[in-house]
This record gives sequence, structure tokens and C-alpha cells, in this order.
Amino acid sequence: MTSISYVTTALNTLLTNIQTEPLTGTCPTGTLSNIDISDCPITVSGTYGNTTTDGYYATYTISFTELLNIINLQITSQLFTPSSTSSTSETVTDNFAFAYVESLTLNGNASGSGEVYTPSYSYDGCILWGPTWAESCWKSPFGKKYCTPYPNGWQCDEKGNIDVPSTYSSDLLIADSINFSLTVNGISGSGALSYTLSNTNPSISGNIVYNTNIYITGEPYGIFYIYGIQILDFTVAFTSFDLTGSSFTLSTAQVQELLADLGTQFQTTIAGIYANYTFQFTVNPTS
Repeated sequence: MTSISYVTTALNTLLTNIQTEPLTGTCPTGTLSNIDISDCPITVSGTYGNTTTDGYYATYTISFTELLNIINLQITSQLFTPSSTSSTSETVTDNFAFAYVESLTLNGNASGSGEVYTPSYSYDGCILWGPTWAESCWKSPFGKKYCTPYPNGWQCDEKGNIDVPSTYSSDLLIADSINFSLTVNGISGSGALSYTLSNTNPSISGNIVYNTNIYITGEPYGIFYIYGIQILDFTVAFTSFDLTGSSFTLSTAQVQELLADLGTQFQTTIAGIYANYTFQFTVNPTS
């Protein structure tokens, strides 16, 4: 195994060189950095409001169809100091920090439907009405008083809670669909990376061997290999974002949430792509 960590140098060189490597298979297509997923989009769905109290209700689906500069980043922390200098291979899970070299652009389609309505409400009111009776009195010629009741309007005989239902109806939803482009600037973050580092070719059947030349001093091995790369989790921050082609707006918190949702699903995509590669690093090649 390498005597000190060259993994960061190796992976950063790889991230630069492999940008335009074409993807194989039917979907996704494009390159490792500029990925076309229009035929197998990554989607984020949700709802806003509710049908009882907010006065509005909406459902939405955001489909990402193109990811530009998705791996155009550099690792900014040192990865992996090996536990041994003699072992043939070692599988490592290590934390890392990164920063994007260029802005990340997410193109896609947003569709949804919504309705503004009168929410349901309750109030205390009269639930039983009855007549109010009054007495009509008069005196006889002999001075005797006579009285008799007669209706004198209406009164509330019983009060209680009255529920007024919502005017919401799913038949009244208004649907819309737009294409958009979201560019996120100044991305940085951290996460965890799992990979296997080996001094010998693992000769994994069906894997593509991708060679990268790196130039470092003190490396005792002329060639080493990294394979089985997986991104386990990560968090991101960014400085600003631009949204074009859209009539809706996004807040910083919503963009942060979108990136988190996208990242969770993209981890699976990356794992599937990188699973087919054995990365060979040739150290200080002479020609």
C-alpha cells in the first residue's frame, strides 16, 4: 500500500481528466460530468398547503433532465493514510471536503396543479330557532284584566357549534408545466467516501479500466488502483443561485432542500456508474 496518502491527488486528477468520458448504456447518456437523464429523470415531488385550513392546495413534481458540471469539483481535504505499507488492498471509508470548480447547472421541468379556495371553518351560532311569545292584555268594562300570548318574532332556543365545509374540489385544480434552468454558484461541502485502494489490478470482470497519469514524488509503487467508489452522504452550501425560464421563485432554503433531495438520489446514480470502473493510476510515467 502507498506509504502516505496520494488518494486526494489521484482523485482530483481523475476528476479533471474524466469529465468528458462518455457514459455507456441507454440512460443516462452524455458524459460523466454532463449527464443527460431526460429518459430517466430524477424527480422530487411534494405538496403545499392543505384542503382544510390554508386556503390553497398544490402538488408539484420537479424532474431534473440534465446535470451539467456534476463532477467538476476538487477535493480539498486529505484522504486516507493507510494502516499498513505492505497490504495489497484496503477498503476505506473516509470523510472529505470539496469545492466546485464551476457552477452546477440543473435543467429540468416543473409541473404541478393548485387551487385557491375557501377553507372550512366553525363558529358558535344558533342551531334551533323558536318563536318569542309576548302577552297582550286589556281590561274589561268591569275593571278585570285579561291577557293572552301572541308571537313576537323569533328567538334562539339552542346554541351550538356550526361547521362550514371547505369549497375545495379536486375537479377545480389548475395544472401548469414549465421548463427551467437552475444554476447554483459557489458550491462547497463535505461528505463520506468509500473506496478500495489496491497495489494490484483487481481484474474485475466487465469493469472498464480507466488510466490516469499522476505526478508525485516518493511514491513507491508505479501503478495503483482505486475501485468500488461510493458517495455515502454529503452536505452542501452555496453562495448564490440563478433561476431562469420559470414563472415561479425559489428561496435559498428551497434550493438547499432540492440539492439535498437530488444528492440522495444521485448517490445511487453515481454508485451505479462508478461500479463499472477500475481506476488505474500510473505514477510519474516516463513516456
